[in-house]
Amino acid sequence: MQKERIRVIAFVLVAIMALTGLFMLPFNTGNVLLNAPQNFVVGDSLKGILSIGIEQGDKVKTDAPVLIALSRDNSVLVVKTLTIGELFAFSDSSIGPVEGYYVNPESYQLEISKVFNYTFVEKGDYELIVHIYEPEISSKQTIVVNE
Repeated sequence: MQKERIRVIAFVLVAIMALTGLFMLPFNTGNVLLNAPQNFVVGDSLKGILSIGIEQGDKVKTDAPVLIALSRDNSVLVVKTLTIGELFAFSDSSIGPVEGYYVNPESYQLEISKVFNYTFVEKGDYELIVHIYEPEISSKQTIVVNE
């Protein structure tokens, strides 16, 4: 019983540290662009275009992890994790990977609601975060929700 309690406490502490670290990610301009309205009203669904560009000479593994998170008041509301290959499968681009890498200079665009479905239920300031690992590319956008 005592060992199980220690495991639960350790798990909770690790989860809190991981979520806190989410807010300390390096936010470079990188190649991620969130083209979403900055103002919504309660009852609206999150919408907008997520554009991820691959520059000449860059290569991104198809299994590179991607994290998309929505937070409010320093609390993470929703987190979605997937690979860059899974994310790009939602785009309209016809250029696929070459030997396990996305290497062609291309901008992959997709509607954020296809992979991250959220309806705003409270007014306030929200942050939408997109982070690609390997290479480190991040973007953060503030969204205001009114009544």
